[in-house]
Amino acid sequence: MALINTLHLDREPSSLDHRKMFIESDISPNNLAQTPNHHSLPEVRSFLGSFYLNSVKGMMGSRSMEVFSSTNSSYVRDCCSLLEQIPEVQNDLLLAQLVRLQLIVENIKRVFPRDRPKKDTTAPMGIILKPLELELARFKTAIPPEITLSSVLLMHFHAAEVYLYEIGILDTLDPADGLDDTQRVEVLYRCVNAGRSYFDVYHSLPISHFPYFPFNIWIQSGLVLLASTKLALFRHSAWNVVHARSALRITDIIDREIGLIEEVVGQRPHTEKQGDAKDILNGFLLRVRKLKIAFDLGVARDGDPLGHVDFAFDEQMLMTTSYQYDSADPFWDALGLLSGL
Repeated sequence: MALINTLHLDREPSSLDHRKMFIESDISPNNLAQTPNHHSLPEVRSFLGSFYLNSVKGMMGSRSMEVFSSTNSSYVRDCCSLLEQIPEVQNDLLLAQLVRLQLIVENIKRVFPRDRPKKDTTAPMGIILKPLELELARFKTAIPPEITLSSVLLMHFHAAEVYLYEIGILDTLDPADGLDDTQRVEVLYRCVNAGRSYFDVYHSLPISHFPYFPFNIWIQSGLVLLASTKLALFRHSAWNVVHARSALRITDIIDREIGLIEEVVGQRPHTEKQGDAKDILNGFLLRVRKLKIAFDLGVARDGDPLGHVDFAFDEQMLMTTSYQYDSADPFWDALGLLSGL
């Protein structure tokens, strides 16, 4: 993001940018010419790709990767429109839609900040949720027909739904926030349905694609797994946790996830670093196994161990930011592999 900022790709070109050529002693007839109306398509693509990746990472609570959509979201949308109008490569249209979706996620993040227990507004939560739900609904109806069935886009959409509705799990909520028990249970069930829909798409993909998932897919899978497990352990007088466990099929999902990743890891050529926890697959497998332990403990205790003092558990357990992944296997290649599904 620092490079994007240095290159001024995070805003429209300005005639004021020409002042730097005097300092840099780079004066020529070409750079004295009129300022272009927009950046080149490769520059726009680089900016949108950086915005997208940072926004997805921020869904797991990373404070170090703040996204600046609050100040220039209109510019981000303009870049998306440009990419949609003049697509040069196969995934331009998909990238534009992913970024538009993440703009909605950024709105959710600002309204319901995950790093603070209370929302920043005094408006009733039920009223605040409605516009965000409408944004997601409008996005879905406006998806271009060419990518309506894109698995990548569908997974991101359902993850965004989970991100919105998981607000109902917060133990700091009370009726004074404007969300009574009936409304809260409705929000929780929408979160259940979004989680199920995510894994329906995720598990429809062939196992041969799993080694090529870019890290953003693992982040979103971790987000949905964590939210689903919390839903299956959530204790509330109006919440039928037994039904939630059945609807989510959480035990099957966790076991299947462990089995899939173990199979993928087992198929890879043996190397000295094959068991390295920093490897993206091994690291995610480690976290899902811990998630299974936490869930089993919660069921055994008939409670929720996610905040228990002797079993520290938080979103960072499923973060993938410390993983090492092969930079020779570009994000765009992985995205292209999935975009046709």
